[in-house]
Parts: sequence; C-alpha cells; structure tokens
Amino acid sequence: MQSSTNTVFSNNYCYGGHGVSIGSLGGAAVDQSSTVQGLTVQNNTIVNSDNGIRIKTIIGLQGLVSNVKYVQNKLSNVKNAIVMHSDYSKAKGGYTGDNLQMGSYTVQI
Repeated sequence: MQSSTNTVFSNNYCYGGHGVSIGSLGGAAVDQSSTVQGLTVQNNTIVNSDNGIRIKTIIGLQGLVSNVKYVQNKLSNVKNAIVMHSDYSKAKGGYTGDNLQMGSYTVQI
C-alpha cells in the first residue's frame, strides 16, 4: 500500500513474499501520494514470509503514516515479525532519516 485513507485489510491468507507492507512512501512533500492514514490490518494470517508487517520509506523524501492498527494477525514461520525500513532505496545504507512522521499506531498481538 503506497497511499490510502481509512482502509481496512482483513481476513486474508498471505503465503510467501514480504508480508503486509506499507510503502515504500516518500515524495517531495507530504501529500495524498505519500500518506497512509486510518489503516486497520486485522485478522490476517501471514505464513512462510520474510516479514510479517513492514513500513518502508525512502531516504530524502517526505511521507506520513498515521493512525495505523495491526490487530489479531497470526504470523507463522516469518523471519521478521515487525520491520520499520527507513532507507528502502538503500542509497546511503543504514541512514535513519528524519522526514517521516509517524503517530498513533497500534500493534496488538
């Protein structure tokens, strides 16, 4: 998911791949194309995946992730349960950045 407002992703079976991801996010300004707000990820099963849940941003760009809830998701044989990848483009390797705004997110296991 790269941009959304008030979205529910629920009751899915995800097998293989990279899990449930937000992003990669980033743009010249915080606008609709670089914003995820009001997302609920609920009652999903994620199996044999590299990641369970992941948020990806791009260095040097701006974005907003707000009011995101992960509720009662089942992870099985997942390498990384939760990943916050703040340099997805890997341009500078490991830079944490400072233009991503995150607020009001919940992970309930």
